[in-house]
Amino acid sequence: MTFWSLLYREPQLYDLVFPDADETIGAMVRTAIGRYLPSMPRSMLDIGCGTGRHLEPFGGTIPERYGVDLLDSNITYARSVRRGIRFQVGDMRTIRLVGRSTS
Repeated sequence: MTFWSLLYREPQLYDLVFPDADETIGAMVRTAIGRYLPSMPRSMLDIGCGTGRHLEPFGGTIPERYGVDLLDSNITYARSVRRGIRFQVGDMRTIRLVGRSTS
């Protein structure tokens, strides 16, 4: 599959063009976790993670964080700037996380 967007060729631009300085997404996720789960989960999966930046704020509270994106360019960039998160190229329709099972 071929994509022709500048943001796909240069994923670091995504973080510049769409800043989330006040971590609105992270706050929304924390609210949902507090409302619907009995405790903070041990793992988190972001499908379509792009640059992986939405997983980053959970480093101190969720030990296992996984990001999956269709574009190799996004995953290569995410791996270079987001330490402690496991990233994998994959299609959400068929992805199987390496070393993980549903049981």
